[in-house]
Amino acid sequence: MKRLKLPLLYLLSFALSILPLAIYVLLNLDSYVTTPKDAVRLSFGGVIVLVLIGLKTLGKLRLGSRVTALAFVFVLSYLLKPVLLDLEILSFLALVGEALDLIVCHFIKKEKAKTEGEKIAKETARQIEGVLNGRV
Repeated sequence: MKRLKLPLLYLLSFALSILPLAIYVLLNLDSYVTTPKDAVRLSFGGVIVLVLIGLKTLGKLRLGSRVTALAFVFVLSYLLKPVLLDLEILSFLALVGEALDLIVCHFIKKEKAKTEGEKIAKETARQIEGVLNGRV
């Protein structure tokens, strides 16, 4: 269970980041998807957003330049056009998700520090044991 604690915290962090938005979008899906084309565009946009949130959760999200950032904004605004009318509500729900994610990130940092401390303690004990076994 100890080895699973950190991955489970990352998974919880990711889930809390997307949960408020996902619930709202699922509840209003009939107003966002009127044609099969809208469904495909919204699906592609949702996958891109999930990947970006996953990278952000892992701390790996890096947008290289302004051109890259603006290209992401353009592509996402095209793909997510049906939900842009609810941008105020969606941005608030994203803010709620990020606040919940910050709480979980605190526990992730504590768990990482604890794991690192245990590694250092084990290595120190092994080194001391080696020195004492050499002298006695």
